[in-house]
Amino acid sequence: MSKHTKHISTALIIIGVLMIAGCAALVWYNYDQSNEAKKSADKLEQQVESAIAQGEKDVSSAKDSSSAPAIEATKKHMPVVEVDGNDCIGYLTIPSIDLKMPVINTYSDYNLNIAPCRYYGSLETDDLVVAGHNFPSGFEKLKQLKNKDTVQFTNMNGETYTYRVEETEMLKPSDVTDMVESNYELSLYTCNFSGSERFTVRCRWIE
Repeated sequence: MSKHTKHISTALIIIGVLMIAGCAALVWYNYDQSNEAKKSADKLEQQVESAIAQGEKDVSSAKDSSSAPAIEATKKHMPVVEVDGNDCIGYLTIPSIDLKMPVINTYSDYNLNIAPCRYYGSLETDDLVVAGHNFPSGFEKLKQLKNKDTVQFTNMNGETYTYRVEETEMLKPSDVTDMVESNYELSLYTCNFSGSERFTVRCRWIE
């Protein structure tokens, strides 16, 4: 084997080791992010339930209750309560996948790292869309849902809305109209791993 060939082989081995190390670092980073997100969401969910039980005052009249800026004109009021510095609209409960998470009123990258967020709509207008990161401890679990599974949303007044999963679909990030004008009373979505598509769960109100 020539020196040139040896150098190429050594370089390829080094590149391979670096790629493996990079993948391992990415996996660890995602794992760490997921754990931190779970801690934040669990803490906030407990605080939201406590705020509901104590009848905390709705602060939405004093603050902007809109979500995605491009569609805020269509927003309708629903109770918003500040909990530990976060404006919350309630919490989701999905028994079949052992998921209970708070929902923050305003959609943003920062808020998504804490908990799922309202992307569009309202319980009152039967068009609520909730977005969440695809952390293993969070909305990645949505992919386990099956038709007719139960989804519940409890608002900040303590009123619980019950839904049934009707279908799932994949949408592109650019399919905003399809996402928000589905005629379903509740939609939940999360990104796939690459961020190129949105895994979306469509739900019908049943009570």
